[in-house]
Amino acid sequence: MKKCKRDQSERAYGRGYRVGFCGRPRDNCPHCKITRRQAWFNGWRDGWTDHVQGSVGVSFTPFVGDGRSAFL
Repeated sequence: MKKCKRDQSERAYGRGYRVGFCGRPRDNCPHCKITRRQAWFNGWRDGWTDHVQGSVGVSFTPFVGDGRSAFL
């Protein structure tokens, strides 16, 4: 059975996001096709915004045994 590959635009967006989130310049875009290039730049822009705002990815609130937040 063959694996179903993800959409190329989704992959380009994800890779662009990682580059932007790491703070690298957008000159690193490896794509030539306009649709993938645009998806990469959209991902880079979102990643750069998260980088500048100080986002750390997935956020969660840890709980102690009684259900209250550990950081309150």
